[in-house]
Amino acid sequence: MDLQLTPKQLPSINGNFETYKADLVKQIEGYKAMPLTEETVAPVKSAIRSIRTTLEKIETTAVSAYFESPKKVLKAQFAELYTIIAEGEDKVDAIIMEDTRKRNESTTIRLQNYITSKAASMALDKDVIDFVKLEKQFYNKSQKEADSLDAVDNQLVTLEKNFAAYNRAVKKIEKLAKEIGPTFNKQRFMYALSKYGDNNDSTASLAEEEVDRLKAVVPEEARPVPVPVPVTAPSATRQYESPEGLDGVVVSVGFPLFDKKKSKGSDDLSFTFSVPKELKKSFTELLKELKEAGIKSSKL
Repeated sequence: MDLQLTPKQLPSINGNFETYKADLVKQIEGYKAMPLTEETVAPVKSAIRSIRTTLEKIETTAVSAYFESPKKVLKAQFAELYTIIAEGEDKVDAIIMEDTRKRNESTTIRLQNYITSKAASMALDKDVIDFVKLEKQFYNKSQKEADSLDAVDNQLVTLEKNFAAYNRAVKKIEKLAKEIGPTFNKQRFMYALSKYGDNNDSTASLAEEEVDRLKAVVPEEARPVPVPVPVTAPSATRQYESPEGLDGVVVSVGFPLFDKKKSKGSDDLSFTFSVPKELKKSFTELLKELKEAGIKSSKL
C-alpha cells in the first residue's frame, strides 16, 4: 500500500479575502488622508504596524495548512495586502524623513553660527569652522543644547592651542632655515605642519634636531654665518673738522672691499643714535662712508 500525500482533488481556498481586502483599503486610505505631523504620526505608525503583524500571523497559520499550489495562490493574495500596507508605511516614513531633515538642517545652521561667533573672540581664523566636528549626538531629539555647545567649546579650545603651536612652529622653522642656510630642507618640515593639527610642536622639535645634525656635519665656512674677513685694502681714515670749541676726533674703521655679487645677503639691525646737534653734519658724513662699504641706513 502506497502512502498518498497528494489528494486527488486539490483543496479549495474559501474565505472572506475580498471583503477583508476592501476593509483594509478603506482603513489604510483613512490613515493616508490624515494631516500627519512628526508629533501625531507615532500612533498611526503603531496602528499600521499592528495590522501588518496580525496579517503575518494569519498568513503563517493559513499557508502551513496547504500544499504548494494553494500556497502559491495564498502568497500572491497576501502580497497584494502587503502592498496596500506598504503604501501607508511609505506615507508615514516620508513625513518622518522630511521632519528629520528640517530639524538637522536647523541644528547645523544654529551650531555653525555659534562656532563663527565664538571663534571671532578667540585666536583663530575663520576657516576653523571646517575643523569643528558636528557629532552625531548633536542631532538627537533628546540632546540638550547646552551639552552640544559645551562639546563645541572644548573642540575650539583644543583647536586654538593647536593653531598657536602651528604659528610657533612656522616661526621656528623659518628662523632655523635662515640660520643654517640652504642645506636645511625647510619645505619638508613646513609640509608636515597642520594648521589645526596636534603635531606642530613635535614637528618643530624634529626641525631643531635636524639643524643640530647639520651643524655637526656641515663645515663652519659653509654656513651663512658672518665670518670676520681681514682687511685687504687700506682703511679709509678721515678727520672731520670739529665745530668751534671742540677737540677733533679721528674715526677710523676698516672694511673689506664690498662685492655685491659675492655677498651672502644682509641682516637688518636696529639701533638708535643720540647725536649732539653740533655733530649732526659730521655724523651724516660717517653714514655716507658706511654706505660705500655696503652698509645702508634709513631714517625711522
